[in-house]
Amino acid sequence: MNVPYPVVGRGLALAANQTTKTILTEEINMKNYAKRFFSLALVFAMCLTFVLPSAAADNSTARADKLNSLGLFKGTDAGYQLDQPSTRIQGIVMLIRLLGKENDALNETRNAPFTDVGWGKEYTSYAYNTGLTKGTGADTFTPNKQIKAIEYLTFLLRALGYSEEKGDFTWGTQLDLAYKLGMVNQAAVQHMANMDLSRGDMVDLSYAALTCAMKSGGKTLAEKLVSEGVFTRSQGVSAGVIGTNGWTYNYEVPKGPAIVHTKPKYGSLDVDLLTIDPSVSKSRRQWSIIPSVQQHPSRIS
Repeated sequence: MNVPYPVVGRGLALAANQTTKTILTEEINMKNYAKRFFSLALVFAMCLTFVLPSAAADNSTARADKLNSLGLFKGTDAGYQLDQPSTRIQGIVMLIRLLGKENDALNETRNAPFTDVGWGKEYTSYAYNTGLTKGTGADTFTPNKQIKAIEYLTFLLRALGYSEEKGDFTWGTQLDLAYKLGMVNQAAVQHMANMDLSRGDMVDLSYAALTCAMKSGGKTLAEKLVSEGVFTRSQGVSAGVIGTNGWTYNYEVPKGPAIVHTKPKYGSLDVDLLTIDPSVSKSRRQWSIIPSVQQHPSRIS
């Protein structure tokens, strides 16, 4: 049977049209796959912020043990938890224990004007009445806010006998004074002002403060605590806070795995591809792939 020519032409046209649809469908599928792959890679990269271990926690454990041996640090029911964030109320409790004044705080009878403190009220009352804290406002301490480095350094400098009222430092220059005392390194002055502290960071700063000189008396904080009977000189020597050249909190500029963005070609497609270079490792916990909203530290503390 003879097939009319127009029918053959129409069949070829239909076949060609079907082939074109198939190619277009495959191209669309490839584009969707590429978009899906890009999205998964981005999610994976963002998740690195939360799953990578804290270097600060690893490096701080030895110093936490030493403070614990001196009776200056207790940790929690779950251990030291050095990679966990620290709040202002935890900071003031840490400070008072560091000074060997916890029993005095627990027996404090004087009041403080803070109306927002529940647990730890005795500690904030003691700290307020001994000039270690002024709060965040006329009647607030903001106990559950994550503590900034500049706030905890303010507590430590006051414990060393330095004062804003006497012109030893002003708000914003605490890090400069801490650097001059050997408490922190130069990089800390440039980068730490608005940094949230982990419990490990707070341990390290406290340990460094013990080896710093008091404003008056010619003693370090650790030597002053020995004279007050908080711990013995031999215990201080064993813990490394007496008889050494001091210890400095060394802030390291944050690093993280390098996220490399390339645009390879797959056929006719340009694909956005994220790859991670694991050879670049972070040095402290204070880095994040995901931008975060920064809270300004209290200007009173």
